[in-house]
Amino acid sequence: MSIFGSLTTGISGLQAQAAALGHISDNIANARTTGYKRVDTAFTNLVLQSNARVHNPGGVVARPSYANSVAGNIETVDRTTNLAIRGQGFFNVSRLTEVNGTSVPTGERYYTRDGSFELNDERILVNRSGFALNGYIYSEATNSFSTSATPIQVTADIDSPVPTKSIELRANLPTDPTPGQPIQPTTIQIFDSTGKPRDITLGWRPGQVDGAWRLSVDTPGAVGSLPLSGNLDGFPVSAQSTSLTQGITPRKQIEEVQFTSPNGDGAFKIGDTYRVSINGVEFTETVTTTNSSQLSNLTGVAQSLADKINGAVPPVGVTANVSNGRLRISATTAGDDFTLTTNVNNATPTVNTANAPVTTAATSTQQQQSVITFAGSSVDIGDEFTLNVDNNSTQTYTVKVTAANIGQLKDLNGVVTALAAQVNANSSTEKVIASVTGNTLTLRGTTVGDSFNVGEQSGTTTTAASSSAAQVTELSYPNRDIKSDENDMSVTINGTTITYSPVSGNDMATELGSFAADINAQALGVTASVSGTRLVLTADSVNTAFSVSGRDRLMQANVSNAPPADNTTFVSSVQGNITGSRQTQRISITGVPGDVGATYSVTLRSPSTNQVDPIALKGTTTTQPSTSAAQVTEVSYPSTAPKVGDVYSVTINGTAYNYGPLTQADLDGLPTQPPTTSEALTNLFLPQITSADVTPTVSGNKLVLTGNAVNTAFRLTGTDELATDPSSQFFDFSTTTATPAVGNRYAVTMNGTTYAVQITEQNIGDFPTPASVLDSLITKVGNDFGAPFTASAIKNDGVTTGILLTAKDASIQLNGTQEVAPNFNRTITYTTTGNEVSLDEIAANLALKVNQESGIPVQATSVGGVITMTSNQDGIPFLGEPSSNIGTTPPHITLNFGGTLPNGDAAKAGTLSSLSSANVGTGNATVSAVTEGGQPAQVSFTVDYGNGPQRITLDLGTFGEATGLTEYEGNAINVTSLLQDGSPQGTFRDVEIRENGDVVANYDNGRRRVIAQVPLVLFNNANALGRETGGTFTETADSGRARFTSTGVNGAGVIAASSIEGSNVDIAQEFTKLIVAQRSYTANTRVITTTDEMLTETINLKR
Repeated sequence: MSIFGSLTTGISGLQAQAAALGHISDNIANARTTGYKRVDTAFTNLVLQSNARVHNPGGVVARPSYANSVAGNIETVDRTTNLAIRGQGFFNVSRLTEVNGTSVPTGERYYTRDGSFELNDERILVNRSGFALNGYIYSEATNSFSTSATPIQVTADIDSPVPTKSIELRANLPTDPTPGQPIQPTTIQIFDSTGKPRDITLGWRPGQVDGAWRLSVDTPGAVGSLPLSGNLDGFPVSAQSTSLTQGITPRKQIEEVQFTSPNGDGAFKIGDTYRVSINGVEFTETVTTTNSSQLSNLTGVAQSLADKINGAVPPVGVTANVSNGRLRISATTAGDDFTLTTNVNNATPTVNTANAPVTTAATSTQQQQSVITFAGSSVDIGDEFTLNVDNNSTQTYTVKVTAANIGQLKDLNGVVTALAAQVNANSSTEKVIASVTGNTLTLRGTTVGDSFNVGEQSGTTTTAASSSAAQVTELSYPNRDIKSDENDMSVTINGTTITYSPVSGNDMATELGSFAADINAQALGVTASVSGTRLVLTADSVNTAFSVSGRDRLMQANVSNAPPADNTTFVSSVQGNITGSRQTQRISITGVPGDVGATYSVTLRSPSTNQVDPIALKGTTTTQPSTSAAQVTEVSYPSTAPKVGDVYSVTINGTAYNYGPLTQADLDGLPTQPPTTSEALTNLFLPQITSADVTPTVSGNKLVLTGNAVNTAFRLTGTDELATDPSSQFFDFSTTTATPAVGNRYAVTMNGTTYAVQITEQNIGDFPTPASVLDSLITKVGNDFGAPFTASAIKNDGVTTGILLTAKDASIQLNGTQEVAPNFNRTITYTTTGNEVSLDEIAANLALKVNQESGIPVQATSVGGVITMTSNQDGIPFLGEPSSNIGTTPPHITLNFGGTLPNGDAAKAGTLSSLSSANVGTGNATVSAVTEGGQPAQVSFTVDYGNGPQRITLDLGTFGEATGLTEYEGNAINVTSLLQDGSPQGTFRDVEIRENGDVVANYDNGRRRVIAQVPLVLFNNANALGRETGGTFTETADSGRARFTSTGVNGAGVIAASSIEGSNVDIAQEFTKLIVAQRSYTANTRVITTTDEMLTETINLKR
């Protein structure tokens, strides 16, 4: 190798590295260029001669190596028209040139990986380099793509409206719809041929059997023939009364509490406690010395309790008053019952005594003094304290403790003080004065030497024995009746003691007479007699004296303690409680919800009531008149003897028969003295009863009136005030002869309580005659155990024609009246609209109309197709007469789920098994002709919105498969998909390119139109393509011819929409190559400089 050869080799090296540097710089500069493909450098050595003996290098040659087939990184962007290719292939693009103001492609074909396409101002898809994207253009006319690729341009600004042809429904109908809730209609918006939106509403209603449904199709705005039209005959309907329960007028409970004392005098004791408990609330009244005078007696106790009950806070639900000494308790509100208990806690009886007097006899220098001490714990009402003082005359001083004075007396000291006051008030005549210390009474004579007797005494000798006179000695006794705890009468005459036990309750004079008889029976030479309340002893002979050495203590100070308290209480029920109730009637309706124009009516009116004014009757009828017996009526009288002024009177069949007032002469003329009531009735009153209708007799204390003919009634309408029979009232229904009919009502009203029988459809068989109704009324009264009266039948020829109500007690007053009830008659009707979903809704609507009707005392509710009508107040009667008329059934398409398919196979549960257009009326709707399993289930119909007929098919899936409309568990419809294929007119909005290469134009009407398809271009040797400005490539002989194919086909990659492919330059690698190139270049310069130095040395050899 020559020096010059080395020089040329070094220079070639410099040139090769310079070329490599150019490639590297180009790569680095385009590292961020979309779709840029890097250029690598390939070095090739040049050899001039090279063999075993010699080598003459020629240097190096650098040439570019293109990486066109190496993909760059793909990045997702937000532009829908940006594209990238995952894999092999290129976009076909064209250069645009302007011709007459319009961009047209030049003839050359270019290829690129730069997918930064966007619409330009002419809506041509161009990339950033201005190259237009070529594709196969879609023709809607031929429904095909062009065969050659041309620039893709959006040419349609307006999208023409597309009329709806098909509706696809995917939904589930519930197996258990919510009762009373309509199934939500399904509404979808479709488009007519002008693009105007229209609504089609699909209505759903369960059929009459499980799995059956009715489908309605409503097309508002359509004219002419409709999918469903006309009306079908309605289903049968009915409305009938199923029950009627009569109401009851409430009645107040009335109870009477009577407090009684053993003697019937209404007395009470201090410490007595009287209790009344009402509904668990206790009211008490305890008798004290403070309140006894105000209370006075048991009637006062009752009044005090009444005041406490009426003033209770909170109220206990009753009012109280006192009537005839009884505490009457009445419920405040009729129908509200109450509980009542009573009791009496009697006070402990007092035990008071009076000791024998301690007497200091009178002397010539001092007065007599007698000291009497009373002992005991307290005083009580009924205690009686007696003091007898005998000086000039026998004086009895008595203090009786009463309710009126116990508050003033208070205790024994008060009683002793009262006795002393009585003695002192009489001291001017009796010459005795009294003083009190504690419970001790001290009596003193007012004259020295004058004596007086207190209690035990020898009597007073009024006549001394002499030759001309017999001795007379008198013993004084108190002027009162003998008491139960009285001591025996006793006296000792001349040493002989005579004792007599007096009878309690008899007066003192009577018992003294018996005592005198016992004395005289002793033959003591003394004769005993009685003068007032003095026992007079007279000697049988003159000049014969006798001695009285001792006697009983009846004249001593005496205490008669009140007997032990034994007051009691009892409760009598005057009137039982009746809890009121409101009359109810139930009406049941039937029919099929969804019918139009069906009517359900109810006429509400007051029933025709049969009632009469009662006739007040007297006496007690013991035998009713019949074909075999005459009427017998008795009038009872008290067993007490008749007295002056009594009047006897009866009124028979309107004629009064009287006797009286009785005179003393009438009474004296009767056989027995004192006379009896029976004698007065027989001898005085009986002759006055001259009625031809009855025969009067007397039985004991009863006047007996016997009809003079069998089967003939008489009326005893009046008696005198002496009669003790409970009062009666007679309701005469003898003129009510019509056969009972539905709506009739029979009633009797007594003391505010009405007993009624209303004839209904349910019970009319029980009442063939008026008598059967009256018998039922009598039974109702008999079953009312709280009623203050009883009921009995008045018969004529053995048939009940009237009702007799008799008070249970003579004290009960009867007040029979006629019931006053509202009078009304209204017919209320509800007409179905077809929108009702259940009988319950129909019943509720009719009930609402009843409630909105004014002037009727009835309210209505409904449950499950049954209307319950209830009176507004307790006891108000009414009658509801229901009626109904059928309507029409709207046309519909029948759907059946489950069951059997036409070929006999069982349909899957919940899937469509059949469709029927048998009930579309005059409509044009049709259903799938073939209903085999797997076949389309479709409903087709025609609508005309003024632009001509438009046929629409409703796709419900397939028969026997769960692909569309189903019926599974649920209570509401569940629509999962509802699609239609129509659209209105639209304006271009934007364009997008899908991954399959379809170019889609989007319009504001929601439509998407495919306008082109982007192909991919393959080459046999993509790296041999020629490069052009703008990241484009051209076909070369080495690359092979372009092969157009679809994305993902024939080895082509796939299009990545909304993506951009970056350059395939690796910056780090390029910098590495840059360093290597720099080093290589420097090394080549060293070869040249070394060669130059060697040449210089060679030239210097010459010098």
